[in-house]
Amino acid sequence: MPVFYQPAATEPAGAASTSAAPLGTAVSAGADAVAIAALAETFRALGDPTRLRIAFALAREPRCVGDLAELASVSEAAASQHLRLLRALRIVRGHRAGKQVYYHLEDDHVRELLTVALGHYAEQPAAAV
Repeated sequence: MPVFYQPAATEPAGAASTSAAPLGTAVSAGADAVAIAALAETFRALGDPTRLRIAFALAREPRCVGDLAELASVSEAAASQHLRLLRALRIVRGHRAGKQVYYHLEDDHVRELLTVALGHYAEQPAAAV
């Protein structure tokens, strides 16, 4: 079976991973096809600039749909549709406080994913345009 990731020869065994399964663990195409598809959906969802703005806003503090719509420069209906998808993918979660629903990131794994992605971007040299 093809392998999606194997640690580099210079990568020490058990090198930096905070998740339950170390990143260096080979992911075979057959055994983990469902996991690969789910991860692809997560990255696809976060690949949309509006959903990414929403996720970064929620990384700072819980917010209601109206606040998120304003931050993302979209209508409340559009923000709600983006949140519906992010909830379905377990990226965000909502909780009701009176008549308002406040959204927040599902857990620290999502926050860590955003932080690592932003750190990776910050390390990149300026792209030649």
